[in-house]
Amino acid sequence: MNRDLGVWTSEECALVLIDYQPEQFESIRSDTPQDLIELNTRWLARAAKAFDVPIVLSAVGVACPCRWWASG
Repeated sequence: MNRDLGVWTSEECALVLIDYQPEQFESIRSDTPQDLIELNTRWLARAAKAFDVPIVLSAVGVACPCRWWASG
C-alpha cells in the first residue's frame, strides 16, 4: 500500500470473479436484469485490465460455451 496516498497498487490486489455462471444470476435477477449484470462485470474487468490488476475467473464444474469476458 502506498502509505502517502492511502491506496493499494495493482501489485497488491486482484479482481476475483467467483462462480460467475447463469445459474448464479437467479439469486439476484429479481432486482437486476442479466444484461445489466453482464455490462457492469465487463466494465469492471476492463477497468481492472486498464490498471494492470490481475483478474481471476473461477467457475465450479461448468463448461461455458460463451466467451463474453474475451469480447471487445
